[in-house]
Amino acid sequence: MNPTTLYALYADPFRIWSSFSWKTSEMILASVQVIGHRSTQMRASESSPSAADRREIALMGQEKIDATVESAQAMALSSMFLAQQLGAIAIKQMLTGMGAIDQLMFLA
Repeated sequence: MNPTTLYALYADPFRIWSSFSWKTSEMILASVQVIGHRSTQMRASESSPSAADRREIALMGQEKIDATVESAQAMALSSMFLAQQLGAIAIKQMLTGMGAIDQLMFLA
C-alpha cells in the first residue's frame, strides 16, 4: 500500500471502522457456515468415520495449526514495529531533553 493511500485511510476514521466491521462480519458469517458444515459432517460419521471424514478432520487440525502460526507471526511483527516506534519516540524525547539541558547550562 502506498503512503498516500495509508494517509487517506488514517485521515478518515469512519472508513477505518466501517472497513474493520465489514471484514469482521464477513469472517463471522464464513466461520458460522464452515463450523456448521463441519460439525454436521462430524456428527453424521461419529461412530465410524470414513477415510474422507478422517482426512477432513486432519485438514481441520492442520488449518488450526496454520492459523495459530500465522497469528503468532502477525503478533510478533506488530510487536517489533511497536518496539521501533517506541524506541524512536524515546530517542526523540532524550534528544529534546538533552537540548533543554544544554540550553540551561549555557544560560548558567
